[in-house]
Amino acid sequence: QVHADPANGFSDVSFANANNGAATRNDGAILYTNDGGSTWTPATIQFSGPFILTAVEHRPDGTAFAAGYRTDGSEGFILISADGGMTWDLNYSTAGLNNSRRIYGLFFHDNITGYAATHIKPHKTSGLITGLTERGSEDLMLFPNPSDHSSTLRFGDTSPRTVEVYDPLGRVV
Repeated sequence: QVHADPANGFSDVSFANANNGAATRNDGAILYTNDGGSTWTPATIQFSGPFILTAVEHRPDGTAFAAGYRTDGSEGFILISADGGMTWDLNYSTAGLNNSRRIYGLFFHDNITGYAATHIKPHKTSGLITGLTERGSEDLMLFPNPSDHSSTLRFGDTSPRTVEVYDPLGRVV
């Protein structure tokens, strides 16, 4: 059983174990399975749209999180499901921040530590996501982009700065 839609493809899939998984679609739908993917059922989402879902990830304890953003760009958010993916509720929203209005990916190292990849920078949490610290951003140039060994950062002036560089897992390097 496949819920195909030629206009709205699947954006991500994650399994908590061999049987229980969830898949997100670009049109804001979440499907769940409890038989290893043989059948998929549309989930109930307690969050109004329109929005785009970009990622789904399970913590080791089986709790599932889905990430996305509103189509007007006003808010990024993370949804949570504690019942095998059948129902989803809002866990975190960036609506009050001046940045990170889109969340593209999620990763959980364990049941305590999680990362959210946004269009500004990766964010880290311990436990449930309860908030992010807003930090200012400024224009900069990074070249070459992409780079395989080294890159140069060029800022608009010569004032001192602190720069944090993150690897793909959200760790400061």
